[in-house]
Amino acid sequence: MKRAFDAFAFAAATVFALAAAAVAGGNSHFFRDDFAGFFLARSQPFWRILATPIDVHFVPLHRLVNQLVYSLAPLDFDVALAVLVAFHALAVATLYATLRALKDAPSNTVLVFLYATNVYLGVLFLWWTAGLHRLPYVALALVTLYHYLAYRRTARARSVVVAWLCFVAALGFYTKAALIPAVMLGMEICLLRETAPGQLRKNGRVIAAFVATSALYVLLARSLIASQFSQLHLEPGFLLEFELRSFAVLAAGVFGDVSRPWVAPANFIFMGAWLAFAAYTIARAPWNAVVWAVAITLVALNFGVVAVSQRTVRYGLSLAATPRYYFELMFIVVLFVAMALHNLPARSPIAALARHPGRRLAMTLVASGMLLALAVVSFAHFESLLETRRYRRNRDAKVFVDNLRADLDALRRRPQGEFAFVDGLVPSYLTGKSADHVRRYSKFLGIFGFEARFDPAASTLYAITEQGEVRPVLRQRTRQPARGD
Repeated sequence: MKRAFDAFAFAAATVFALAAAAVAGGNSHFFRDDFAGFFLARSQPFWRILATPIDVHFVPLHRLVNQLVYSLAPLDFDVALAVLVAFHALAVATLYATLRALKDAPSNTVLVFLYATNVYLGVLFLWWTAGLHRLPYVALALVTLYHYLAYRRTARARSVVVAWLCFVAALGFYTKAALIPAVMLGMEICLLRETAPGQLRKNGRVIAAFVATSALYVLLARSLIASQFSQLHLEPGFLLEFELRSFAVLAAGVFGDVSRPWVAPANFIFMGAWLAFAAYTIARAPWNAVVWAVAITLVALNFGVVAVSQRTVRYGLSLAATPRYYFELMFIVVLFVAMALHNLPARSPIAALARHPGRRLAMTLVASGMLLALAVVSFAHFESLLETRRYRRNRDAKVFVDNLRADLDALRRRPQGEFAFVDGLVPSYLTGKSADHVRRYSKFLGIFGFEARFDPAASTLYAITEQGEVRPVLRQRTRQPARGD
């Protein structure tokens, strides 16, 4: 029965991820920071590319993967999506293994399913740069934690080395990876009761080494990023409200709800449900008060990193409603909810019911149906995000890039000396501020591997429309004066 339930859960999670990627591929394409990265890949030496930050992120491995994808499959969004799906698959498998390393419990499969079918997963498929920050980071964070747990169990130095290498690799994709040692410390606190004093000291030294690595990385990153990205927003009232809004969004988002403003009554219902669940687990196992305190602290720390950043100086509290910031928190939620559930006594009303084979089958079918319904709701809400103002631009980008690539491919068959282009500005939604330096077509077309000529005196001129279509420019013929005029 357990194997059948596990197979159902992983099959449904696989379908969800592939469907989300397919929807993203039909409604988005490369844009903004993506084009800035591709221009850098064409115009700069390799080592300078790796050392160039993305806003506040010093992420050489992000730059490296971007360079490889652009070199091997230029502007092929399907290939980019395949890379992101592969990282997500690694994260799902490692999350399940990590939960089993903590305790082999039936709840593990349910929690992994909730993680793998979260509404915010598809959002990271819509934007290559954002997804390439977060999905590799989550996967490598989980591999780090898995091998740290292996070290706690076996005391093998090899496990520490693998964990540290994966941690460093995570730093190479996303600045928030610097918080991984905080998650390690949080897990250590939650497992404190079963840890011998000698082992605790060894574990503390390992975590201290990871913290030192984080500190060195942060110092290096801040020395490289531009001054306008190092500004901090430290107003206490603002930070508190940002935290409250973010917790409300996350509380609903775990169950696939994204459609309401944060102050809606439904969000208070979700928050109330979480408080009731936490209270129940604490009543059954008082040590869970520590687990929940650690979990809330870690989530608040992740929100705080966003709240104090220079982005909130510009965007304010609206940043708390930005969907791309939430999936990266799901593995923390799942890990600590799992530890709270693992602490519950073995005897429970549900366990008693499950002893009877017929009831166990009925419970499995009901649980499968509820999870499937939750996944359907989550997917529907992901699709609803595509209609919001934030993501309609992704669809516009797809139309523009698809049209431009098709028309440029047609022109490649002609000798380039026969025609030229009218220079102009790419639509601003395609570049934004991050890629404003490539907004002129004289630079932008180079990203498409098209060495265009811009000569207004050419006999045949082409212009690019707002939808990315390449159209001939019709010239007005000047009337030749007749004889005798």
